[in-house]
Amino acid sequence: MARYATISKLEDGEKVLGSRTSGEFHVQEWIERDFVWKPELKSGAFFQSYELAIEYADGLACEIRDDLND
Repeated sequence: MARYATISKLEDGEKVLGSRTSGEFHVQEWIERDFVWKPELKSGAFFQSYELAIEYADGLACEIRDDLND
């Protein structure tokens, strides 16, 4: 089983699940289970800054994938 986090930057005014968010950086935690084709979303959070998003992902002890390069 592998765990990883992705960080994406939302567009101005972009909504997630039909709602406005509390920050422009979206961190999602994923789990890849053995013998399962598709990763499973475990959690998600929003942050005002990229630095806080990285700090959160590091705190999850996950590999960061699809990292943003600002």
